[in-house]
Amino acid sequence: MPACRFLTDDTAVAGIPVTPLKATDLAAYIERNPADATWLRSLGFSAAPGTHCLLPS
Repeated sequence: MPACRFLTDDTAVAGIPVTPLKATDLAAYIERNPADATWLRSLGFSAAPGTHCLLPS
């Protein structure tokens, strides 16, 4: 069994996409994903190092 059962290369298991962003990339991400903009702004997300934000599906 792997050390962390959630880290796998098993493509049969549905995964949750993770998009790493730097603060300098946030504006471009919002421009490409306008549906996420209101959510990100309402949480004050700035993509600062060590932070994360979960987006609703």
